Amino acid sequence: MATEFKYWAFISYSHRDNRKDGNLWGDWLHDAVENFKVPAELVGKPGRYGEPIPARLYPAFQDEKELPTNADLGIAIKEALEQSRYLVVICSPCSAKSIYVNQEVLEFKQLGRANRILAIIIDGEPNASEPGKGFDPALECFPEALRHPLGADGKLDLTQHAEPIAADVRGNDGKEASLKDKAHQQVFEREKLRVMAGLMGVGFDDLVQRDKERQLLEERARARRLKKLVAGFAALATVAIVAGVFALVQKQKADQQRQEAEKQREEAVAQRHEAEIQKTNALAQQKIAENQRQIAETEREEADREKTNAIAQQKIAEQQTAIATAQKKIADEKSQEAEAQKTAALQTLSQSDFLQAEQLIAGDKPDAALAYLSQSLTANPENEGALTRLATCLTEYTWEVPTLSLKHDNGVLSAQFSSDGKRIVTASYDKTARVWDAQTGQPLTPPMKHDGFVLSAQFSPDGRRIVTASEDKTARVWDAQTGQPLTPPMKHDGWVLSAQFSPDGRWIVTASEDKTARVWDAQTGQPLTPSMKHNNLLRSAQFSPDGRRIVTASEDKTARVWDAQTGQPLTPPMKHDGFVWSAQFSPDGKRIVTASWDETARVWDAQTGQPLTPPMKHNDAVESAQFSNDGTRIVTASHDETAQVWDAQTGQPLTPPMKHDGYVNYAQFSPDGTRIVTASWDETARVWDAQTGQPLTPPMKHDDIVNSAQFSPDGKWIVTASDDHTARIWDAQTGQPLTLPIQHDGGVNSAQFSPDGKQIVTASDDKTARVWDIAPVSPQIPDWLLPLAEALSGQVLNNQSVLEQTKLDRGATINHVRQELNQSPANDDWTVWGRWFLADPTTRTVSPFSRLTVPQYIEECIQEDTTNSLNEAESLVFGDTNLLARISAAHEALEDRNRR
Repeated sequence: MATEFKYWAFISYSHRDNRKDGNLWGDWLHDAVENFKVPAELVGKPGRYGEPIPARLYPAFQDEKELPTNADLGIAIKEALEQSRYLVVICSPCSAKSIYVNQEVLEFKQLGRANRILAIIIDGEPNASEPGKGFDPALECFPEALRHPLGADGKLDLTQHAEPIAADVRGNDGKEASLKDKAHQQVFEREKLRVMAGLMGVGFDDLVQRDKERQLLEERARARRLKKLVAGFAALATVAIVAGVFALVQKQKADQQRQEAEKQREEAVAQRHEAEIQKTNALAQQKIAENQRQIAETEREEADREKTNAIAQQKIAEQQTAIATAQKKIADEKSQEAEAQKTAALQTLSQSDFLQAEQLIAGDKPDAALAYLSQSLTANPENEGALTRLATCLTEYTWEVPTLSLKHDNGVLSAQFSSDGKRIVTASYDKTARVWDAQTGQPLTPPMKHDGFVLSAQFSPDGRRIVTASEDKTARVWDAQTGQPLTPPMKHDGWVLSAQFSPDGRWIVTASEDKTARVWDAQTGQPLTPSMKHNNLLRSAQFSPDGRRIVTASEDKTARVWDAQTGQPLTPPMKHDGFVWSAQFSPDGKRIVTASWDETARVWDAQTGQPLTPPMKHNDAVESAQFSNDGTRIVTASHDETAQVWDAQTGQPLTPPMKHDGYVNYAQFSPDGTRIVTASWDETARVWDAQTGQPLTPPMKHDDIVNSAQFSPDGKWIVTASDDHTARIWDAQTGQPLTLPIQHDGGVNSAQFSPDGKQIVTASDDKTARVWDIAPVSPQIPDWLLPLAEALSGQVLNNQSVLEQTKLDRGATINHVRQELNQSPANDDWTVWGRWFLADPTTRTVSPFSRLTVPQYIEECIQEDTTNSLNEAESLVFGDTNLLARISAAHEALEDRNRR
């Protein structure tokens, strides 16, 4: 009969190690085991001994916590050992001398569980009592029963030696470390994970990696919420612009139809005038006949016949006019139909040439690709995908030019443009945030320093201030122009996971691991409300659109609404059966949508906290839930590998599930609400019809998890960020890539468009944020672009769609383009791009819309003085022997320093 275990682990220790110097080792290990959160992907899987791994390793037996003072200790300890899956021994000189610890180890081995004993060393030396080890035997930390195996008689065989593998939390000097020593916390956390791996029966490296993924996933989720807020604000402006453009287009169409109708009316008037003339002639002839009748009666009959003939001719003329009008209408309709068919055919041919160019680019044949892209644009000048691909192909394949690199000393968690697009703020694991010039990449402020990771950094609505949230348990407000602190630290008792300005910029709300949120004065940093408390850490805190309320989401399985001025709750808790991962106000502030790990999302009344819809159900944790811009729909993203659109009034699904082959970790409506983009752990992003849930594009593929996917402000493009060390820009209509992969040396945590859509900024684990120029956004093709592409390619497609050598004089064509560009307006994006493209690559700026020159960038690389920076500088030097010699000398000096 299988043993029924009550305890997951029995903690064996000397009570002296739970008393001295404030190091309560027994309590520390007991709390570590019972409070450890098993990674979700391990829950339910079989461990080393076939037992399914639970969500919590609970309970753990510690005699000082479990046994009453009047218990029969011998019997109680024996029963607890029998009911424990594992034995964890806290090893020290005190426990090595303890007869109780030794007896507990011996009895556990006699139960046949010697392979389920784990050890953790806090002081002393293992096997110091053995001869020849060179240590004082008094330092022995392993009890005798741990050092020797059992013999066949069930007693210790002292002639044999066991070699227990133990976790080790000692200090660098090999002595006991203080649990309060912050510098030693990484060792405590690492060795704690080693014990947990043993208790679950999984590999230590696997558990460490999954724990890092869990932490990183949580930080990415926080970063995504900030990006969603920014995207929401940008979308409002975009809707207004789109509406204006649509109205203008409709007016132009109406003017054309009015002109056509006027033309037809004039033709009809002319025809009626002709008929009137004919009628007048007939009447004149009638009068002549009447006059002639007076002269001679015999001529009257002739006059009557002439009159009859004239009337008949008039009728025939009218009939012919009607026939001509009908024939013209039929001809116009056929002409329009033929024109539509021609346009459709040209669009098909254009797309076919575009796809052929994509294949050539993938095969590293850019010259031939230019010819196909030129043919594609000749067939359909409105093919914006082909136009953008042509510009990026010319840029990327012709010149090796660096992008702006915004460097930190550790991974960059997030990077955000200011509302005017002129500055960028970054947040980093190197414990700083920084403000940069988006055109030159130069830092505009000194580092804004914390004592822990900076988890987020956000501009105020007016762009004059920045608020940061940090692992050091504080948030801070800084001057965005100088980088100087404007307030004292806004303190919590745990990590500050997020900090957000109110819509008017007067207040700040923070959310912390200390289970509270709080509102602060953004001018003074003083608290305006008491702590808004939950029973577990907060995932987020967000202002309502009018700034008067706050909604919080917590791992205590609730969301709550609070008064932003008093900090008092305005609703009862909005309850789920699992962690509430996010909570968001609707655009009008009247409703709230929550996403939970209980596999549901829900809509609530923001005034009463009562549910307005039944649960919107998935088959696994719901990662996010987001309102559409008009507040009528909700899109959810779930670990069940789907996203789905719901009616925000009824909670009923509006589309079938939009399926991926991995967790869907991001879902966003397009600015006009007609499409949805999703990002997934299956290494793809996808675009879907928001009305039908059907895919509109093939999968946009990466080689690792896609962390985010975002529409451009005009909704035409999508930028994705992936752990495969790249970001990519895609055509939102076709799903085709518009650029080569944008490379980093580490996973890309986020990618964001600038407000004008001309640039993107990426944040990476490779310790940099980088700014990338995009091809001009104007859809109109300049006259000089296709001849320039043909001259550079040296090839052209003939009438049979076969590549042949161009007949253009390539040098003369490029000189002509250069002259034309010199006469073009300097503020035109295509002119800026063209002048940059044809400029001297040794002296021009690093990218079309940057102000940083290549020589300046080379100098920055030399000053950075690292192997990578010197290699990058060397790759950009075009034959300058003095500069190459200088870089070579810097390489040698760096190698000398490294050898020392």
